[in-house]
Amino acid sequence: PREIANDPRVIEAYLGSEETVA
Repeated sequence: PREIANDPRVIEAYLGSEETVA
């Protein structure tokens, strides 16, 4: 779903998860 991937909320959440995992 590119629309969801382009959603800033999802992007922030994804990046936050990456930082947490890293």
